[in-house]
Parts: sequence; C-alpha cells; structure tokens
Amino acid sequence: MIYFPLFLTSYSFQVSSPFGEQFLLQAETATLMNDWYSTIQTCVHKANEDYKLHPDKYADLRLDDGEISPKVLVGKGRRKGSKDIQPLSVAIDEDEELDNMELSDKSDRIRNRLRRLMARRPQMETLQKKGIIEDPVFGADLAKYCECKKVLVPQFLVQFMEHIEANGLDTVGLYRLSGNAASVQKLRCLVEQDSPFNLDDAEWADINIVTGCLKLYFRELPDPLIPASQFQKFIDAAKLAPTPAQRISGLADQVKELPKINYCTLVALMKHLRKVMDNGAVNMMRSQNVSIVFGPTLLRAEGDPFEMAKLTPFQNGIVELMLTEFEKIFTRK
Repeated sequence: MIYFPLFLTSYSFQVSSPFGEQFLLQAETATLMNDWYSTIQTCVHKANEDYKLHPDKYADLRLDDGEISPKVLVGKGRRKGSKDIQPLSVAIDEDEELDNMELSDKSDRIRNRLRRLMARRPQMETLQKKGIIEDPVFGADLAKYCECKKVLVPQFLVQFMEHIEANGLDTVGLYRLSGNAASVQKLRCLVEQDSPFNLDDAEWADINIVTGCLKLYFRELPDPLIPASQFQKFIDAAKLAPTPAQRISGLADQVKELPKINYCTLVALMKHLRKVMDNGAVNMMRSQNVSIVFGPTLLRAEGDPFEMAKLTPFQNGIVELMLTEFEKIFTRK
C-alpha cells in the first residue's frame, strides 16, 4: 500500500509491503516523486496478478498479531493499528510534534520505529520457501541451482553456447577479448531475474558480451566447476605422473569422481570449447589459448596467491589436456 503520512515533508510518501515492512521515500522534486509513484504502481499491479495466480505463496505469511498480511493494494484504507498514516487522497503536511522535538529525541524515535519495523520482517528462509525470493544465479551453488531447475546443465549456459557456436566461432580472439562491461552486467541481470531475452537482438550483436557473461558465471561460482576439494588431486595427477598416458589416466580417474552436475556441465563446456578450438585457424583460439582463459577459472582453490601463481601452468595444462584428450578423459557413463 502507498500512503502519504502526515508526518512526512513535501515530495515524500510511505510504502507498506504485504509483510509489514514500511519504507519512507523522499524525492527532490514533485516530478521525481510522481515517477517513483508510477513505477511502484506498476510493480504493485504485477504483484496483484501474481497473487491471483499463486495465492498459496502468500497464505502463511502473517503479521505478529495473527492478522493475515494485507494484499498488495493501493489506496484501500488503513491497516489495523496504523494510526499515523493517511490514505493517498490526503495532502502532505508537516508534523509539528516531530519538527519541535530536539534532534536527539527525534533520532531516538526514528531509530525505535526502524527497529520495530526490522523486527517484523519475515525471515529470508520463509520468503525463499514461498518462492517470493529466489536464490541468485551468479554466485549461487551450481548443484542447488540445477536441482531447483531440475536440469543437469544450467539452461542459460546452453543458450549462450548454442548462440556462440551459431554466430561467433569465426571471431578472432573469441573468449580472450572482453565485451562491454555494462552490457555484460545487463545480460547477467536478465538471467538473474529469469527475464526472457533474445540473443539475436542488436544489443547482443557483439559476441564478446555473451562470452563475457559465460566466463563471469564460472568465475563467480562459490565453489569452482572442478570443486576445490579435488583441486590438489587434479594438480597431483598432472604434476606427478611420469608419462603422458599416466597423466591422462590420472585425470580420467579424477573426472569420474566429480559430482554429477559438475561433470555434466564440464562435459558440455568442453564440447563447446572444442568447437571453438576446431576453428582456431580463423579465431586464433587453439587449445593453449583456450586453456589460458579457462584454466584458473575452472580449477582453483584458496591459498597464498604467490603459491597459487606457481600452479597456473598446471591449471592451464589440465584444461588443455581435457580439450585435446576429451574422449580418453571423459569416459564416465
């Protein structure tokens, strides 16, 4: 609900959520306030539509006194216990009592009010359970995300790779060059919000935007695609094996131990990067170039940066071996 409380100054209004949260917004001009109000009205309308389609998501969210949280409506009267707020039709006036209070007393009152509001906020787990707040995509656990979506490989990654294979394999420096940072973040936000996007649109014409977003996803995984718990085992398999055949066999053994979702996603990525590598005569991204880009991203662990830098050649070498000896290393059924 949106109200214009009497105690607020000009160009201010109060927004109350269905969960008891209250936010005081103050704009610098009337025009800006109207813009904010219109935007919030649009969001309210969408929330109302979602409530009509999925009322069960909101059924168990109640206020402290047991009253069911009000639906997201605009200008529908007062909520129980709201003594200091007025409907939308009431003009904004100054609250003489607050204006006449000492600064310290005013700060204490505002602080206490905010403390009560914060105490009424529902727990994050409750909102996630109801599907009102979803976990992020970038920076989220790969297994949890895929289990939630009931997939073995994130669908947006599949979409990225298919688009790159259809439109970018002949791009010189593919995956090595960076796309516009703002555009990469915009594409990331669309993925985060589960909003529809068409990679054939003109704003994604630069293939480096899509490759940049794909790299960003793997870079922000809290646990890399090859889990940190297996990092040293992979390094040892590549570092200690006396012959190339034993290195391949050792890596194949470690790959078999990967969690299923990690394995399937790694297979999909390696197949994709092999197509990039197969066009190396045109895009100048041969196995060594590709491995330099992805080695430290797919295979990393916490530790002394100086010591980790010493292992970079092995990280790159492992990824390169996965690309060149794909059939021998990825043998898991």
